Amino acid sequence: MTIVGCAANLGITKEAQNENGGTITTIPLGGSFNYVITVTNTGNASASPVIVTDNLNDSLTINSTSWDVNPPDTGTDGTCTTGVGNTVSCPSTGTITLAANDGAANGDDTLRVVINVTVPSNLGSCPTLTNSAQVAIGTGNPSTAQSAPVTVTGCAANLTITKAGPATVGQGGAITYTITVKNTGNAQATGVIVTDNLDDSLTGVAGSFDVDPGSAGGTGSCSVSTGNNVSCSVGTLAANDGGANGPDEAVVTITATAPRGQCPTITNQASLTATGLEVPITSNTVTTTVTGCAPPSGPSGGIVVVKGGPAQAHVGDAITYTITVKNTGNAQATGVIVTDNLDDSLTGVAGSFDVDPGSAGGTGSCSVSTGNNVSCSVGTLAANDGGANGPDEAVVTITATAPRGQCPTITNQASLTATGLEVPITSNTVTTTVTGCAPPSGPSGGIVVVKGGPAQAHVGDTITYTFAVSLAAGSASLTNITISDPICSATPTLVSKTGGNQDTTLETGETWNYSCTHVVTATDPDPLPNTVTVTGTGPSGQVSDTDTHSVDIIHPAIKIVKTAKPSSIGPGETVTYTFAVTNTGDVTLFNVKVTDNKLGNICTIDQLAVGETKTCTADFTASSGFGGPLDNVGKAKGHDVTGFSVQDTDTATVNVVLGTTVTPTPVTPPSGVAFTGASGVITLAGLALLLLLLGTGILFFTRRREDGTQT
Repeated sequence: MTIVGCAANLGITKEAQNENGGTITTIPLGGSFNYVITVTNTGNASASPVIVTDNLNDSLTINSTSWDVNPPDTGTDGTCTTGVGNTVSCPSTGTITLAANDGAANGDDTLRVVINVTVPSNLGSCPTLTNSAQVAIGTGNPSTAQSAPVTVTGCAANLTITKAGPATVGQGGAITYTITVKNTGNAQATGVIVTDNLDDSLTGVAGSFDVDPGSAGGTGSCSVSTGNNVSCSVGTLAANDGGANGPDEAVVTITATAPRGQCPTITNQASLTATGLEVPITSNTVTTTVTGCAPPSGPSGGIVVVKGGPAQAHVGDAITYTITVKNTGNAQATGVIVTDNLDDSLTGVAGSFDVDPGSAGGTGSCSVSTGNNVSCSVGTLAANDGGANGPDEAVVTITATAPRGQCPTITNQASLTATGLEVPITSNTVTTTVTGCAPPSGPSGGIVVVKGGPAQAHVGDTITYTFAVSLAAGSASLTNITISDPICSATPTLVSKTGGNQDTTLETGETWNYSCTHVVTATDPDPLPNTVTVTGTGPSGQVSDTDTHSVDIIHPAIKIVKTAKPSSIGPGETVTYTFAVTNTGDVTLFNVKVTDNKLGNICTIDQLAVGETKTCTADFTASSGFGGPLDNVGKAKGHDVTGFSVQDTDTATVNVVLGTTVTPTPVTPPSGVAFTGASGVITLAGLALLLLLLGTGILFFTRRREDGTQT
């Protein structure tokens, strides 16, 4: 007769996990994680050959593969092959067979495949990795697992801008400026616009740009508005490709004609904006001096103009510029006027001058007109007297307030006119960078904290949390580092510092390590989440970061029920004890040992799942002459994933009935007296009493023997 209705039935699931077995949905660039594929035979027949395949994303690096039937037993059973296009197939050799379903967790009806992969650190974008594994029996129709999507994080654009131009140019000569914009980040930059406000003295200004310079396409024209403001809408720059030129680079070319009849020193810099960039990025400053002007007429020698000012100023700070004018000629200079057109972002501009500085007189005020144009009518400077200060020198002092809410780089120079001077004399250029603006969002600035701690804990355990604090990429050094965590029993303690000079300033390359503790209570939520906050102070103000860690509070528990069958035996007979062990907690138990105080080791259960019951049996045979009740205690003891032990006991009683036969000694009645009537009854009663006393004595000595010898 053939039994029908038996068939295998394979189910498959897929999950992305970190190294600790936790489910993940994101992974940083360069990070590693495991794809865990679980196949279970829920049918009533075995399945063979079982074949698992998984076509992974081509960008991933496959580090290792393994498969294991009846996980998590010791070791693995084999490896898988990796083919073209990151296609993984298991097994690489041999055959995988899954037994019919046994109704319990894991077992020979379960297969686990683990694929360890690494995400490249130089991806051009941050995709979401999605794919599904499949399982089939031989060439049968495959079953497909659900997708396990993982999103790659850490992609960002990083733009740089440099400007180049000639150091000198003759009057009326052609000037060419080139501005190179490069995306060195690992994500594309969109909405890229390059602007350059050229000196008003230049004429014939025009501009163009070329994305992926040297290629056939990607060129465009720039617009030029009033005031020689050049604007180039470059658009999109690809993520860095690691090579020269390419779609991650654009070159802007600006042409202009130098002025005639004057010889200024022209300084300016380009700037760049892009989508998501809060503060424009500025290039280096290019200085071009126009040459070929005739020397000034009038006194022999000349007038020297030197300007001084701060290299940096914090937002809202006071700025002081000094302009020193010196007549080095042998005749006086008349009609001397010093002018300075300051940046429009400055406020509260005021000016004064002092002829023969340090003397009692010769001071005056300067006028300030629209656009922060400062004009100082110094008047007459005497012929050079060969000494310091004196009436041949004047010092102009200009004060202003740096802007708030923006951090421009301000460049300008003073100029001087005098009677008989055909071309104004210009000073050197002073560049002042305003600081204190908030750093751009994203990975270009800030502080980073990474929190660690145990995955599981019990009520009453002391948890130790760790905190690693470092600078985000591109961040300035930070001071006043503070760290707080509401779960900690006390403020986290600084344990150690690594890298750098390890002083009181957090610098690039340094990691500051903190720790704190918390005692788990019965009122804590389960799981126990908490968030650490770290703050620091930098040039742009305060920055902060947070990180969260969750602890699963577990409650291991075990119960044993011991029974005996039959409940009563005689000497030489056997009783069978059954030990039923149940996991009554909320976490799997391991290495559960079942023992008996009289029978010794009964069995060992390698793993006991939550709610699972497993039974063990043992026999006991009573020795001849053994009688009375037999009490013995069974015990079950195991531990959870953290090594924490739990145990329980139960007692079973078996009555051993003594089977000894007592033969009465015949009694001869007195001669001449018959055993009849009342006398016969009294004699029989005495005999019965004698037998009762004899049995009681035997029972007493038998129980004494049990107490003294049974183990």
